Amino acid sequence: MNYTYAVVQDKEIMQMMTTPYLYVECIDTVSDITHYYNTDSQEIEHKMDLQYDIQINGLEVTITGLPTDLNVYTNNMHTQTDNEDLIIEYDIPGLYKIEISGRAEYLETTIDVEVSEPEPVVEPPVEGGE
Repeated sequence: MNYTYAVVQDKEIMQMMTTPYLYVECIDTVSDITHYYNTDSQEIEHKMDLQYDIQINGLEVTITGLPTDLNVYTNNMHTQTDNEDLIIEYDIPGLYKIEISGRAEYLETTIDVEVSEPEPVVEPPVEGGE
């Protein structure tokens, strides 16, 4: 689909343009980092914060509640979210960044996580044993 625009100055058409891009008039505080164009409402709106829950268990990080089709980057690994919980397993303990982006309506997000070796499971002594 192409859009045609007239570039106007003082009532006079200075130029005609045809482009595949839709130009939307906006105020000067709008930024592509903080705003997006909502095709349903046909308005520029603030990007939303991602809503999610995170659980760390040893070297494993589980993030629930993420929308589908987000790009996730961490520790030289890339994946995309789907309808399942996002489970990330790290090889060694440490501090890691999880970068999430890819959907116009959500702010890009970076999550800092610290993972560690899982606590050893200590079996209680068996009564009557040696």
